Amino acid sequence: MKLHVVLWSWLVLSPALVLAQEGRIEVPDGREFQQYKVLTLGLTDRWEFDLEQDEFVHCVVESGEFDPVLELLDDQGERYGRNDGEGTRSELTWWAPKKGRLTFAVQGYEGRGGGNYRFWLLRYRTERLAVGGAVEHEFGEDRWWHFRVAAKKGDVLIPRVPFGGQLTAVMDAGQQRLPEWHGGYTATGDGDVLLRVEGGEKSRFRVDVQLARQAELAASGLLHDEIPTGGMHVVRHDFAPGAWTFELDEPQHDLDIDFRDVAPGRHPRFTWTGQLNKNGRRRQWLLVREPLRAELVLRNHHGTAGYCGKFVPAGEAVTIGEPQLAQLPLGGGRLFRIDAKPGQLLRVAAASDAFDVRLDLWTPDGGVHGFDDRARLDLGAQHAFLVQQRGVHHALVYTSGGAGSGEFQLLVEDLPIPDLAVGAPLAVQIGGLVGNGYVHLSCNGGERLWLSLDSDAFDPALVVFDPDGAQVACFEGGGVGWNVLNGFEAQKAGVYTLQVVTRRGAGSGTLRAIMP
Repeated sequence: MKLHVVLWSWLVLSPALVLAQEGRIEVPDGREFQQYKVLTLGLTDRWEFDLEQDEFVHCVVESGEFDPVLELLDDQGERYGRNDGEGTRSELTWWAPKKGRLTFAVQGYEGRGGGNYRFWLLRYRTERLAVGGAVEHEFGEDRWWHFRVAAKKGDVLIPRVPFGGQLTAVMDAGQQRLPEWHGGYTATGDGDVLLRVEGGEKSRFRVDVQLARQAELAASGLLHDEIPTGGMHVVRHDFAPGAWTFELDEPQHDLDIDFRDVAPGRHPRFTWTGQLNKNGRRRQWLLVREPLRAELVLRNHHGTAGYCGKFVPAGEAVTIGEPQLAQLPLGGGRLFRIDAKPGQLLRVAAASDAFDVRLDLWTPDGGVHGFDDRARLDLGAQHAFLVQQRGVHHALVYTSGGAGSGEFQLLVEDLPIPDLAVGAPLAVQIGGLVGNGYVHLSCNGGERLWLSLDSDAFDPALVVFDPDGAQVACFEGGGVGWNVLNGFEAQKAGVYTLQVVTRRGAGSGTLRAIMP
């Protein structure tokens, strides 16, 4: 009696579970079928169904109790496919070249094993769609359509559903979704790509597909072409390290534009910065850290769109301490290279009588570490900064909204930094002119010192940068009258930069480096 109670409870909780013994199961029509079953030890279950020409089936069998093997057979016993997947999951995919009756056979590996398993079958009709073609249909009861598009490995397909439905999947023959970028799907192998479109019953829809145009950038760096409605161009190029100017004119200003590393690594190899866009004119700068293979994508959504532009090496050398005269083109910018080394205190100033100057300063890796845009009554801009990265820094001179042009002067100055001698006190002043607050200290590798900062006027702190510009210490006091006194060991030989910082107040103080 107890056995009957247990079995009845199991059946009530699992109405879709077929217990066993049944060797042949008829699969009903429909786009999806799923059933749980028990495979009797040493036997084979046969799931039978009728398939129409060009119909697609995808079957998955998985179990937590045995290793299933899945086979697809025709009514004559000819085997179309076999899969013994990793672990306890097997799956098969098939496109029917003709109408017929098929069977999915499920058995244990080498005819051994049995137990509970799940049988899941997905099926649907497919229709051939040529690249450049379009079709209109009406959704039936199943509320989806599938289209096969022939593609070669590396092709970028651009499917669209302008009205009536929604594109829900773009897959290869194995039901794996293709990588997507701005609506373009890249074929991962030769063969058919499957498009799935879904919508409401009796809704009429349209679907079309194009092939993206792919090309290498011309040796001149020039871009010039037209993109049809819904189309995409992908341009590839090998960029050498350094700064590049990207200029693009697209009068309809309706293009999606993006840029990516073809083989990205753990760390980014480029930075986009300094973007200027106005009335369909795009001006941007690209900083490349190491040799880069990259793609530029241009995607058009409405009407035929023409464009022209170029990639050109950028950056004009600036000599520190020498003023330089230059011309700013209307709607553009001028980029300058500044060779600097850690520990320098630089001031970059740009001035013009013709336009309101804006100034951006970039680190060697493309980070914006400073900018200035002063009030319109002052048409100049300037910024002072401590160099913390070895290499080429960049200064971009431009104007708000690209509304001005004309002559300007750029001056980069190396501001003096006082030296701190070991054992000799040095007076420091906080709140004065730019440049106060930084001190140089020469150290030997492994040298140990006491660093002392005293002030009755402000709450002091001391930041230490090593000869490579990296911050290695930050020593703080405890309020006015609570001064800094900390031991310090120089890990490498060279000139260290000490920055005197106030957390509150301003005025004078005394800095010392003391031998222990």
